[in-house]
Amino acid sequence: MSCSDVQIEYTGDGSQVLFTIPFEYERETDVFVGLYNEETHLYDPVSRDDWSFENATTIRFVEAPTAKFKIYRSTEIDYAVFSPGSNIRAQDLNANFDQVSMAIEEGRCADENLYEYIDNNVVQKVDIVKLEDQLDGNVAVDDTHVFSTAASLERYDVLVSEDPGAYQPSQEGKWWVDTTEERISYWNSDIGAWVDTSQSGPFGPQGPAGVAGRVEISDTAPTVMYRGTADERPIISGDLWLDSTRAILYVWYVDRTGGQWIAGGARGPAGPEGQPGQDGQNLGIPEAPLDGEIYGRQNGNWVTNFVTGNNLQEPLELTASGQVQINLQNLTPV
Repeated sequence: MSCSDVQIEYTGDGSQVLFTIPFEYERETDVFVGLYNEETHLYDPVSRDDWSFENATTIRFVEAPTAKFKIYRSTEIDYAVFSPGSNIRAQDLNANFDQVSMAIEEGRCADENLYEYIDNNVVQKVDIVKLEDQLDGNVAVDDTHVFSTAASLERYDVLVSEDPGAYQPSQEGKWWVDTTEERISYWNSDIGAWVDTSQSGPFGPQGPAGVAGRVEISDTAPTVMYRGTADERPIISGDLWLDSTRAILYVWYVDRTGGQWIAGGARGPAGPEGQPGQDGQNLGIPEAPLDGEIYGRQNGNWVTNFVTGNNLQEPLELTASGQVQINLQNLTPV
């Protein structure tokens, strides 16, 4: 016995509407049509409004099918019941056995269809990779085995989350990406803890500002860089200063004696001597005669007859108010 005794499968081509029924059946109401469902891999019943009997061995579709379907039998059991002492007709007895026989055939075919469905669509327990298989490395590499949830969790896939919580892997070397701190840790089974691979400590204090990348320009040597701005800072080795008066670029150089501004470029050789200029007007005061006399300036000339400290006899008196008085009576003429 096979399922061909109770069903037949077809695949519609979009043009054929008549299909043969090769198996026996009791009544037309025992014949059904099922359309294959690609998602469930089962046959969904087709309404009798979509097909009808052309004759006892043929059905007709209203619209030509374009998918896989089957015509099958499902016998309704309504056998005759015999009362005690009544006559038993061979016809009724045979009909009862025919119904039971057909029902048994349909049940066997249902079992066969069920096993086929399980083999093709259901993962059996023997095809599951368990936790102990994953930990021992006994994992079959094929398309017929699947991981249990416990075995899947213990794979080497990276755990990505804010917090692993109470989860403790059984597998050494499991990786965890901390999405909050943006750190990567691995599971150390010896200590039973996540170990941060970065091994970085807390942030240290902010360091001093670096060289801002611009030159200080002024007519005098600066004592700080960028005075009066948000970038003001002490002078450090390598800072530059442009002397705007002489157009010389200096660099701050620090040696064992301290720091100093060093001209950034060497001067070239002296150029040729220029042409002598014209004599200017002498607008200054001429020198006094060099003859040993004491001269004083009067009306643009040097004169010798004037009062000096040498010919004063107590001529000066300092008053209480701080004024100086000259006593002309005590002067001795030269």
